[in-house]
Amino acid sequence: MPGRALILLIILHPLLNSESLAETEMAVEYRRDDIDYNNTERYFVRDMIGIRSENIDTGACHVYMHEKKEHRMTCHLKAADPKGRFYVLAGSFNADFGAGLVMGKKQPALFDQFSYRQAVPDGGTGFFSPCRNGNPLYCFRGGVLGAIARFDDLALTADAFYSVRERFIYNDESSRRKTNASLNSINSRISGKDSFSEPARMITLGGVVSAATRHVTLQFFYYHSELKNSRNKRIIWGYDPDPMDAGGLKSLDGFGFFSAYSDDYIKLFAECACTPASRIFGKRSIKNSRGGIFGLRYLHPALRLVLDCKKTSGDFNAPFSSEGGGTASAVFLSATVNPWKRLFFGGSALSRRTISSAGYAPESVFIKSVFLRYLFSKSEKLIFSYSARDGEKSEKKNRMSIFKLAASINAGNTFTFSISGSRKESTGKKSHSLSGGLNIFFTSGLKFTCRYSRFWINKDDQIYAPSRSAGTAAGGSINIKNTSSLVSISSTYSNKGLSAAASYTQQFEKKRTYRRSVEVSAKMTF
Repeated sequence: MPGRALILLIILHPLLNSESLAETEMAVEYRRDDIDYNNTERYFVRDMIGIRSENIDTGACHVYMHEKKEHRMTCHLKAADPKGRFYVLAGSFNADFGAGLVMGKKQPALFDQFSYRQAVPDGGTGFFSPCRNGNPLYCFRGGVLGAIARFDDLALTADAFYSVRERFIYNDESSRRKTNASLNSINSRISGKDSFSEPARMITLGGVVSAATRHVTLQFFYYHSELKNSRNKRIIWGYDPDPMDAGGLKSLDGFGFFSAYSDDYIKLFAECACTPASRIFGKRSIKNSRGGIFGLRYLHPALRLVLDCKKTSGDFNAPFSSEGGGTASAVFLSATVNPWKRLFFGGSALSRRTISSAGYAPESVFIKSVFLRYLFSKSEKLIFSYSARDGEKSEKKNRMSIFKLAASINAGNTFTFSISGSRKESTGKKSHSLSGGLNIFFTSGLKFTCRYSRFWINKDDQIYAPSRSAGTAAGGSINIKNTSSLVSISSTYSNKGLSAAASYTQQFEKKRTYRRSVEVSAKMTF
């Protein structure tokens, strides 16, 4: 499969490069990281080739995972007419409608208890995009057709997609055409092995229409999903064999409406959605699964306000959303004040209660934080922050707080020294960390970084340290569970169409090594 895609790209290369704006990109990397957003670290090699012109975008990405001895691949071809009125996208692609409540691209989860990942984007018009990371697990595979019509200040778009992903179920489930697994569980089985080796096709289709002016955007979207075996017979999933209430789901739909307003200072958006599931057999009724999101952004040089409110109910069944389904209610509020050019301060508060669709115990959390940042220059700064978290799960309450202080000093525009420290307290236990780093910048485009961190961890506690390659890593942090030291050395080079990077990380305590990794990557555009 990888060879066929590369041969196709080589054949297309002369044609695409006949246009003056065409460019070719090739990249390869070896690293220990997450392949995608699911936070399972593995060693892997990823190689990619892509060719882009004004109207053509095609590429292939291949991943080989060492521990699992498994190959994965994604490839795509996107073509548009010269006037930009129509386009077609074939291969592996991501779908992102509205605010991601029903259909959204998966994002890396932050396990840090004091971090908040904004789950609600501002809403855009890029509903479908090629998947370029080599992992077919969280993307669709099929085709998209799109059209756009422009009338002065008004743009009307219509996009439709069809996806067929091969997944696997247990052998006897295919003949019975019933499985007790959820759609999410089935989707994770991208290769047949062990006890589940019978292929099943996960079929999803739908579309989105939108109207957008300079300040207002309106969207309506819909999708339908079902599961079929190799003989094209429908499979019931989530099957409950209880004789008193036997039944399962034969299909899942999702539809919603998104609206947004934006100007130089204000951004408002709202989305309401429903995800009804069709039940076959059984006496239990399916609740109306509704959800909604509201967001406000006030963006002024002296004041930035963010407000997000989310509410879902009725076991919100949204396996293709940016966060997954379940019942949830959340409110997030933050403010940043910039009274002087170099001084920033503010705070945030998050209140969230979730009930997982997988049946886990309800979880409540309240996080509040304050910060102060002073910029002496572009690279010299002083940062102070304090955060506290109160949580409850399975009637068990916990409280944590963390204090951080960081500073960086620039010397002659060539050297930058940084130092940071943190103190974490959880149920009376205290953990600490202290870090120091040195960046050296060369005029040739070469950058060298060395960082040493020391952690004093109390028993049954942990501290999340920034990843050695947080800018490109799917997982943005390293979980430190033991009193130890962490050394990270890296170098990057960028010049014209070539960029390369190498890094070495080791976590150790005396003669014991907890973590060691070497990463290299290179990318060339011509």
